[in-house]
Amino acid sequence: ITPQYPLRQFLWVGEFAKFVGMTHDEMHEELLCRTFGSEHIATTLGDIRRPVKRSSEVGVVEYSTLVEMLIFTAAELDFQVPPAEKMIAVYG
Repeated sequence: ITPQYPLRQFLWVGEFAKFVGMTHDEMHEELLCRTFGSEHIATTLGDIRRPVKRSSEVGVVEYSTLVEMLIFTAAELDFQVPPAEKMIAVYG
């Protein structure tokens, strides 16, 4: 979730990232790859995986697929989404 679409109800993304052992940024990259596909790029430091699209490059309809992927992935991993009140109290 990016500042372009400040969705307070998705403040739990950071908690979900911790749940799976990732940082918020790593989770965002993973969800981009799962949603829009990825490509493998050879660099001097080794191969890297890069999403085909960035969230800043898509419109509202495509962005909703990113949000759906987040929700489906969290559900598949049995992540318990914290109540919104708790997240707003913690993150404002």
